[in-house]
Amino acid sequence: MTRDHVRGFLAELHRIRLSKTSMGRKLSSLRGLFRFFLRRRLVAASPLAGMKNPKSEKRHPGVLNADQAKALVESGDPLDPRRLRDMALAELLYGAGLRISEAVSLDMFDVDLSRGLARVLGKGGKERLAPVGEAARRRMLEYLQVRGAFTPAAGEKALFLGSRGARLGRRQAARILEDMAALAGLPQHVHPHMLRHSFATHMLQAG
Repeated sequence: MTRDHVRGFLAELHRIRLSKTSMGRKLSSLRGLFRFFLRRRLVAASPLAGMKNPKSEKRHPGVLNADQAKALVESGDPLDPRRLRDMALAELLYGAGLRISEAVSLDMFDVDLSRGLARVLGKGGKERLAPVGEAARRRMLEYLQVRGAFTPAAGEKALFLGSRGARLGRRQAARILEDMAALAGLPQHVHPHMLRHSFATHMLQAG
């Protein structure tokens, strides 16, 4: 068996439209087989030496259209403190393009609504200033007026609070978005990163 045989095998897999992931698995199986042959000294070299797997197709997260994003961030009762918190969280995720971990990690002093800025600690501990849009700023101001309704624990600095007055967790935040999507009647599963990706897409579409 030679490298030409392996290339012919890959060409046939490509012809029958096998996915690149499946092609990679088959190559991995062949590598394992030839490692076995080499250990038993049945072959002098592997025909797959130095041969890389085909690059997998990148799957981009789904995107909400502008109307769906608007319906999501407005799905709540502005007279209910819990719903005000949820809408403020969704507005911040969408309007500032934050990751869910960044949003729930925010403390009160990290957000300067007078200047429309949030100080965010991102991946790798890198700090950045994220602009907070006008709609998100208004919703945040409304939420801050009722934040005390969550009975914050003594010395609790977290911006977003859970029902027990402690910092809102990532899983809780993800469930909140799922509930909001259901209230808005959205037909697809909505996860936090979808809002971030929608934010970037809509920014590009708007030039």
